[in-house]
Amino acid sequence: AAVVPAQAQGAYIKRATARETYAASLAAAASAATFGPWYVIGPFDSTGGAGFTAKYPPEEKVDLQAVYRGKGDREVRWQRGAFRDGEVNSLALFPDNENMAAYMFRTITVPDARELPVALGSDDTLTVWLNGEQLLAHNVGRACLLGDERLTLKLRAGRNELLLKVCQGGGPCGFAFAVDNGADQLLTRLA
Repeated sequence: AAVVPAQAQGAYIKRATARETYAASLAAAASAATFGPWYVIGPFDSTGGAGFTAKYPPEEKVDLQAVYRGKGDREVRWQRGAFRDGEVNSLALFPDNENMAAYMFRTITVPDARELPVALGSDDTLTVWLNGEQLLAHNVGRACLLGDERLTLKLRAGRNELLLKVCQGGGPCGFAFAVDNGADQLLTRLA
């Protein structure tokens, strides 16, 4: 029998089966979260893939009012992104979208500490931080597909800060994010 994981801490909803309990608890955990808008900043230089290991200012501190020097010594600043969760979002937003790095930021606010599984995708590399702690750094060249990466975000009560970094070589560039509601697939892997 599958064991219901603690992904939905703080939002446990008992149902007739483990699968139904997991799905209901996950839905309750996600609905109790308030997702802030996405913000984006870039481009930063990633010539020869150097952006993956480079530490640009957003990695030190997210300041949505700050202005930095980006790729080609251009001024870059945070902009509110018109991104949609659950879809691949294009990052072809800048005057120069080749060999570049971009950061996406949002807040997630929850009433109590909980774990929230999420699915992500990127074209190309992906690095993820939650509240300043790096959770993932995947240096890969690929097309963006939601679910290429899966993480469990350990949210603390109150405001949480999620920061993503995508580095692009050439061609299309994008990212995807969604609460991972694939309960069937998750339970299959845990069983």
